[in-house]
Amino acid sequence: MGTWGCLPLENDNASDWLNELTDISTLTQAFVLVLQTNDYIELDSAEIALAGAEVIANLLNGVDITDEFLTVWKRMNKASQQSLVNQARHAVQKVLADSELKELWSESEDYSEWISSTNTLIEGLQVPGNLSKRKSNSNILRFKFKGDSHVFRVKSITELFMILYEENLRFTLEDERERFTPRAYIVDMINRCKLQDSINSATCSPEQLIECLLTKGLIVQVKA
Repeated sequence: MGTWGCLPLENDNASDWLNELTDISTLTQAFVLVLQTNDYIELDSAEIALAGAEVIANLLNGVDITDEFLTVWKRMNKASQQSLVNQARHAVQKVLADSELKELWSESEDYSEWISSTNTLIEGLQVPGNLSKRKSNSNILRFKFKGDSHVFRVKSITELFMILYEENLRFTLEDERERFTPRAYIVDMINRCKLQDSINSATCSPEQLIECLLTKGLIVQVKA
């Protein structure tokens, strides 16, 4: 799995889907693919359903992690909202009961944490306000690149740097990966973002790079 955490948006499938999310029908489809199948729920469908449920759980608490849906959500009548919430909850329950995603997590040492996180997501889809009880989300910081909808959820700016570095490393040619060190990534980002007048590439730390990107508005912090 292209996964870096137990929460619904902490995997490649969820991130890619969230970047393409444009309307309510796309959200609904994420749940329908799981709810209408009588077959084994495959990984992609399961992760996308959980991502959709995470979007809904946040909307219930007035938080729009997509910058797209809060206004639309508020305009929906209560019956339509409740229908979508029910679909999300039932889809998550089905994934939790039997799916390829569950099977893969069962082979991980973090299986119990994933179970706990998924159960808490279900709770958050029952009573507005439950999202605040999500233990795994405590002290989580949210960042995104300017003009991009994908939100990085991390516990520190150091963790944010490592996620960005590792994502760039994945797209680096294999014969160049050995040379693409964190230091090389810092230099590359300074050059690409034209930060030479603000920080010294020879001495810049990962934390200083992220702070500079935040100051320049190239990365923005998203309020929970």
